[in-house]
Amino acid sequence: MKQDLISQSRHFWDVYRRVVTGFNGDEWRRCGEGLTRPDRLAYHIFQSTRFYTKDSHPLFLTSGSSFERDRDATRPGRDDILALAGYFTELSDRWIGEMEGLLNRCRGGQAPDFWVDSLKGIES
Repeated sequence: MKQDLISQSRHFWDVYRRVVTGFNGDEWRRCGEGLTRPDRLAYHIFQSTRFYTKDSHPLFLTSGSSFERDRDATRPGRDDILALAGYFTELSDRWIGEMEGLLNRCRGGQAPDFWVDSLKGIES
């Protein structure tokens, strides 16, 4: 179960990187409106991942930009997002491992594998 979930998680982050890379610099900040702009959606995915993994480490951006500022010129660029995607890939892998370990400890090592059937037929 763990390897299947990690494989799917890594596939998601690979697709995420390809989508982010597909925008040019201008489209990255101007395409869409409000919360549907690519830079904001990328941040929302990071926020959601941090929430579920209970990650509280500060996010340092190589450009010095911030997710908290609202001006186009100060928000994170594609390079910042791509750099953080590696961190979130590792964070997701670790979280999956912790969840499997917790489930097995709670069930005395005899946890039923409910995920196997739901992952059949999914290819990376």
